[in-house]
Parts: sequence; C-alpha cells; structure tokens
Amino acid sequence: MSVRACAATWSGAEPVEAFRRLAGRRGVFWLDSSLPRAYDGRFSIMGCEPRFVVGTRGQEWWLERGGAIVERGMQPLQKIEELIAACRTAPADGVELPFWGGAVGWFSYDLGRQFERVEGTAVDDLRVPDIRLAWHDAAVIWDHHASRAWLVGAGWERPAEAAMAELAGWLGAPQAGGARPEVGPHHGASTCVSDLSREDYMARVETARDSIARGEIYQVNLVQRFTCEHREDPATTYLRLRARNPAPFAV
Repeated sequence: MSVRACAATWSGAEPVEAFRRLAGRRGVFWLDSSLPRAYDGRFSIMGCEPRFVVGTRGQEWWLERGGAIVERGMQPLQKIEELIAACRTAPADGVELPFWGGAVGWFSYDLGRQFERVEGTAVDDLRVPDIRLAWHDAAVIWDHHASRAWLVGAGWERPAEAAMAELAGWLGAPQAGGARPEVGPHHGASTCVSDLSREDYMARVETARDSIARGEIYQVNLVQRFTCEHREDPATTYLRLRARNPAPFAV
C-alpha cells in the first residue's frame, strides 16, 4: 500500500542559493543538473534532514535517526526491501516529477563481493558502508526545461504538508544551519600527495597492459589515492568544482 504524495509550485531560490541555505544541515543531498540544456539534464533535486538512514556492511545493517544508531540487525537487503515497501509513495495527481520522497544514497562497488567471488588484497582502511540510504520525505525539484520548481512531500511518518512546510522554512532562511559557502579565490587545499610514485603507477599500467595482451584479463580499474589537508568547507569546494566542470548529472 502506498501513500499519496503532495506537490506545490515553489518560487524560491535557484539551486545554488538553495544549496547555500541548506549546506550546514544534516544529510543534505543535491542531485544536480548543472548543464540544464543537456537532453537528460532536466531536473535538479535537493533535500536535507532525512527521517532515517540505513547503512550496511557485509550481512549487518543499522538504522540511524537524528545521527544516532537506534536499531541493528542482519540480512540488510531484506531490511531495505521492507523499508521501501513501508515508504512506498504514489505521485500527486496531475504532476509528473521524478521523485516523490524516498531513499537517496549509494550502493558501493565492493557490494559486488557479496554476490560474486572476487579476489582482492586491498586493505579496507576507510570502512565505507556497502550501502547507505537516507529516506527523505520532502524535497525541492527544479524542472529546468519548464522553468518551474516544486516542493514535494510524502506522508509515511507525518503529514506530507508538514514535511514540505519544514523544508520551505529552511529554504527561506538565508543562513540556515551554519556558515554560507561562497565561491572565491581558492585557498582551501594544500598540495595533494598520491599513495603511489609516478614510477610505481606507470609500472602498474604496463603490468595491466601485458595481462590484457596475454588474455588474462579484459579490464582493470587502476587507481591511486590522493590525500591532502583540506581547509575549505566541503560545500564551497563542490560549488567551485561545479562552476569549473558543469555536468548533466552530479552529486
């Protein structure tokens, strides 16, 4: 069974300004189409302060509310299926939009190790979750092709109108949640350092090419990690990258 979503046109800030107003809040997301003239870059979707978040590692899952873990269990995919079913949302009548509230997050590359036998020697020092999904019951959506914006809300745990009103209040506060990210001269990061020297990296490239030529593999993802001391707010960094390299889809 699904709940009916609500939608209302919105005439507030454009995406960059809206992001500045929400950037200091917990769990802000921005599915960003910064090339709105692209064929597929029609919508930008933004929200924050999820109702709950689910993370998984291996066969364990945990559920967070307000940034604190309140529940744990096993069989994560089953738990996620249950939550998707419990938060199913039907679109509002007469409005066609790509999002009506729901889960926003990621399924990691390493999740595939649970389904395929893949050997690996990499050390898991970052401990990134295999899956992390945040359930949002309100969002603002810009339709770049139609030059319109919408507030949408879903009513799983509270009335959809209440979710929309709360988000609208945050969007209407110029400095909601913290400092205002700006794009100016770049003073945020020191020189980045790779975990491989140039010589080591090029040697691995040659090894990969030789393995492909021998038919041992047909594809390889050869990566290196860059580390730097960052002194700039992450939201400001994203706005800087967005200005330099706009894309039809960015996160």
